[in-house]
Amino acid sequence: SRLEDWTQVDGSDEGVGISIPMIQSQHVAGSLVSMRYADEAGWHLGIVRRVGHDKDGSSKLGLKTFQGSPQIVQITLSEQPAEGSANGTGIRAISFDSSDCQLLIPTGTYVEGLKMSFSLNSVTRNVRLVRLIESGPDFELVGFADE
Repeated sequence: SRLEDWTQVDGSDEGVGISIPMIQSQHVAGSLVSMRYADEAGWHLGIVRRVGHDKDGSSKLGLKTFQGSPQIVQITLSEQPAEGSANGTGIRAISFDSSDCQLLIPTGTYVEGLKMSFSLNSVTRNVRLVRLIESGPDFELVGFADE
């Protein structure tokens, strides 16, 4: 993937509307994207919700955004997942420094009740997956609860 210049046209706590130069093959609903504002050093993650054109013909994306800063965490599975899901241990996931108890994990990893652990900000958490919030071609957004 490559960097593109986007212009935010509207926004709320849940997402942003973006004007883009042109719609390309990677602009697909359900795709995970990262973005950085010109005046900020940190990155933000979003999920493409809408792809289309405005009345004036300009290309637009609607993105769901996440509160908090994304951080890569190394997941250790406490048990083997069911057949057909991601196998082995040492899965990388994305967490946020907020308290929403959500993780972005690789597609095919989610199994309800799956126990896992990860460290975030020097604190190890033992959790179990409680719900699949949504999935896309690149990710599964899951909710977890502390064990």
